[in-house]
Amino acid sequence: MRTQTRAIAEALRTETIGGVIMLTATIAALAWANLSPDSYEALRGTRLGPLWSWTSGRRTAC
Repeated sequence: MRTQTRAIAEALRTETIGGVIMLTATIAALAWANLSPDSYEALRGTRLGPLWSWTSGRRTAC
């Protein structure tokens, strides 16, 4: 019984920490978007990943 209680307490702590991290990141993103819109837009338009796109069913370089 004590092992189950410990496992549940650990899971709750882990989920709480994850929620706090997500909430902090959300608040930081909202503040950044409202305080410095130009730099936020520049980052938002940045492409990550391979430099390929699909156009008319064919793979082309961007």
